[in-house]
Formats: sequence, C-alpha cells, structure tokens
Amino acid sequence: MSHMVRGKTSFTVENKDLLIEALKEAFPGKEVVENAQMAQRGRAMNDIVVRGASKRGYDIGFRAKEDGTYEASTYEPGYGSKALDESLRPVYEPYGKAVAKDMMKRNPNLRNFRMGKTKDVERNGKKMKRIRLTQVGGGGGY
Repeated sequence: MSHMVRGKTSFTVENKDLLIEALKEAFPGKEVVENAQMAQRGRAMNDIVVRGASKRGYDIGFRAKEDGTYEASTYEPGYGSKALDESLRPVYEPYGKAVAKDMMKRNPNLRNFRMGKTKDVERNGKKMKRIRLTQVGGGGGY
C-alpha cells in the first residue's frame, strides 16, 4: 500500500526564511522551491517543496497551518514507515541554531550572548539537542 504521509513540525511560518536556509544546509544539492506542487501522486500544492529529499528520493512538502506552524508531507510506499521523521531529522539542528541566532539579534536582552556547543539530551523520553548560550564581554563592576 502506498500513501502520502503527513506530520506536525515545530517549524513556524514566522521563520520561513530560516527554514529554507536550514533545508538547503540539511539537503545539499537538492532544489528548494516555494509555492510549488510535489512531484508525487496527487501533486499536492505546498508553500515549500524540497525535491527528492526523503530517504527514498521523494519530495518533501511543507504547508502552513492555521496555528502558524508547517505540516510536512511526503509520499511513502509501504505501511507503517517512519520515513518522514527520519528525513526531517537533519533539518532540526540548523533550524534551531538559526532561530536562536535570530532571537539573539532581535532581543536586546540577548545581545551579550553567544551560541556555544550543542549537546544531545533526553527529555521525557525524547532525544533532543540543547543549544548552550554563554554570556560574553565584561560583566565588570566599578
């Protein structure tokens, strides 16, 4: 049985440009297009499409939802596979770093911080990456 697989993401419409850059970094050599149809069965229209980026070489599409996040979809031959999650795994780290950098630029309270190393952690049974922010500059007194 073959079908389209959809999944929720934490990617936001507000950070669309950062998502596109993260997709280009995660899938070097793959074409990232906006407002395009996926090349698979049904030819679904999406806000962002990455050509041939899934583990099996199918397009991955991102469509904005009403809550301001993106829903990801891809064509998945077979039943019960986790191909969408596996395909998106390399995107989360560059996206998280880009969002953190953007927040540090926009927020005056974070301007004296630098991004440090990322660390793999487990929280509530889920593996995730933690980005460490460190304060820079002199905190000197008088």
